[in-house]
Amino acid sequence: MSNLFAVCGVLPLTFAQCLVSSVLRGEENHIWLFTYPQFSRLRQSFDQLLMPELWTTLWQVNFEAREARIMRGELFRSPWDYHRTLAASERKMRNKLDEIEPLSRIFTTSKTASHPRFLYRESQRRQCRFVYLEDGLGAYKPLTAISRRKQQLPPARRGIKSRVSDVLTATFLRLTRRQALYSPEYKPMRYDEAWLMFPAKCPEDEFPGAMMHDLSRHVTPERINHLKQRANLSAGMAELQQADSRNAALFLSQSLTEDSFLNMEHEVALTQRILEQLSRRYERVFYKPHPRDSLEKTTAILSQQTPQVQRFPETSPLPVEIMLAGNPIQACYGICSSSLVYLPLFADTRTYSLFPWLMRELEYRGVDALSLKTHFEACQVQFEREVVWLEDIAHESI
Repeated sequence: MSNLFAVCGVLPLTFAQCLVSSVLRGEENHIWLFTYPQFSRLRQSFDQLLMPELWTTLWQVNFEAREARIMRGELFRSPWDYHRTLAASERKMRNKLDEIEPLSRIFTTSKTASHPRFLYRESQRRQCRFVYLEDGLGAYKPLTAISRRKQQLPPARRGIKSRVSDVLTATFLRLTRRQALYSPEYKPMRYDEAWLMFPAKCPEDEFPGAMMHDLSRHVTPERINHLKQRANLSAGMAELQQADSRNAALFLSQSLTEDSFLNMEHEVALTQRILEQLSRRYERVFYKPHPRDSLEKTTAILSQQTPQVQRFPETSPLPVEIMLAGNPIQACYGICSSSLVYLPLFADTRTYSLFPWLMRELEYRGVDALSLKTHFEACQVQFEREVVWLEDIAHESI
């Protein structure tokens, strides 16, 4: 039996390797690692965590080289040339699939990117099972909450050029018969199986008819620590190791500005208030920017902080769930990061969400936060017991 894992993130790579090492050892397991130009350190993360002995073959798929991805700038400069580029890329992916036939399962970790749609069609053509592997908390949010329009960028700001671009892209996909490959609105993907950390919390209509598996039985603190030891992080974690576990906390930033939920002025001011309050409670506070956070926002947030507030060590681009495993951090705070849910499992760290407080504060300031509330409130409902949800920034837990 042969399995293919198509992975585009470090956390799902961690899940995949835990699964292969515990359940699929007797089978041939192949992995495709997708990298993106905007996440320059993703390749470094893959290199640090990858366990080559688990994989029969490895293919690094570089989207910067236009591997099966719609890039509008190049599309409109020369549609015919871009059609040939995509066709060549698709042939290359099919040839790679032919090399690992017969396939039993194709594991994918994204429900919206283009390559899972390509692989979904190939799974139907090759009559193999199509499997979802958890990547964050998207599987636990109703689709209406994920796709709802975000609040701070009204439709008028997109402008005529952007609207024309949407029309031309749709036309190109239709004329080249690629709607099923690159248009998420064209046809929903149906999964045969789903591996989830919290399968009981998944909405019933998220994976209709799919066989559900409990991933948490195989992603254990012991396996996470083993991966961390292989990545040799000890040299870069000196600051955390020196911190007093009883008086150190971590705050995880959220890309609310970059994802158009809030403007930067509001996010900077609110985050500074949170860090100020945390610094009164803890002797040392680490601030970890989100991978999509802009340098401008991070600089503005940290510009008015006391010396006890420090930026989280960035010697390694690995997820915080792996970096904190076995390290002395008393508590972790955030808004609605998936790490708040995973950390108690992997690192035995208590986590607190300030999402309820943020909603009250935005309402007090007269900021329309309906889209933000709709997008994240499902997480609060689903993970009410795994995370402590704080309505007061002066709560005794802070």
